[in-house]
Amino acid sequence: MNRQKVLNWIGGIWFVVNLPILPFVGPAVYAILGNYFFDQRVPYAVVTLIVFTTFLVLSKSWSGKYMKTPVILSVIVFLYATLQLVVVQDFLVTHRPLLFWIIFVVLVSVICIAVIKAMRGELNK
Repeated sequence: MNRQKVLNWIGGIWFVVNLPILPFVGPAVYAILGNYFFDQRVPYAVVTLIVFTTFLVLSKSWSGKYMKTPVILSVIVFLYATLQLVVVQDFLVTHRPLLFWIIFVVLVSVICIAVIKAMRGELNK
């Protein structure tokens, strides 16, 4: 098996372990950290950040590209872990109008780019 397949398998296993299989417990890593820390949210976010960075570095060094399946799966777990932090939630609530404007500008930009590319494709035929 080549390195990318190994990385894909490890990334898939990491994602499955972090799925909230039991509704009250949440991800298995989060439940395990709950036995050792009073508030397991911060160590869980740190662990997921370390795993995300490891996948990012290994993906770049082994295959030469960043956007691979394990990187995307590990960033999903990292975003899930950071959204559990109260500090992040407070920041998102206090800056809600600015975040909505950023999302609006990004969506309009993506739609404009898609329309321009579609028009160019039609005009070139």
